[in-house]
Amino acid sequence: MDIIAEIINNRVRKTPFYNNSKFFCILKENCTSTFKICIINKNNIEYHKKELCGICFLSPKYYIYTLWKERVIEIFEKDLLVGTMIVKEIKNPILNRALKYKNQENILNDKTTLNTALKRHLEWGKEMKISFESKLLKDIPNISVGDIKKLTEYIKNISENILWDIYYNNYDRKTDKLKINSLSEIKNKYPWIDEENLKILHTQGMYYAWHG
Repeated sequence: MDIIAEIINNRVRKTPFYNNSKFFCILKENCTSTFKICIINKNNIEYHKKELCGICFLSPKYYIYTLWKERVIEIFEKDLLVGTMIVKEIKNPILNRALKYKNQENILNDKTTLNTALKRHLEWGKEMKISFESKLLKDIPNISVGDIKKLTEYIKNISENILWDIYYNNYDRKTDKLKINSLSEIKNKYPWIDEENLKILHTQGMYYAWHG
């Protein structure tokens, strides 16, 4: 047993999860992880129910330092999202990221890291299926658990502020135009954002302003 996790069954066809069922998840971008569940109370996990389970990864050595307590991970069956698991305890130390990496002095002062994280957060299309944490593990290999949490909260708040407060709330539906210079507003508030991300934010901001 590699970890203990709380598993929630969200199968669209509403069938149970059985003991020893196999699923897969994405612990890090381009790293698909197959695992087997051992339901601790031995009952099946019915639709929209949750149970504690032991998780055995079939090749744990390939997923070293990709887990931490309370990490939320999506569960897939073929191409279907069928549930989530929340890590409660890590039994196998080679999976425990908290044992390996330390926090930077202040990751939120690193412009390169911030722009990398913002770009990944703003991705659309098939990349949206990959969790932000999984993207960070690939793009910033030495990032600590604490810095993942700090960066995730910071980037999410900035994105919401720009897309909703700057664009959506300042869109004039009578003229189909913004009431403010959105790019100047963003540059003044977040001077570290690079030109590539500014273009992406403007495109998405106008979409949010129009569609809501």
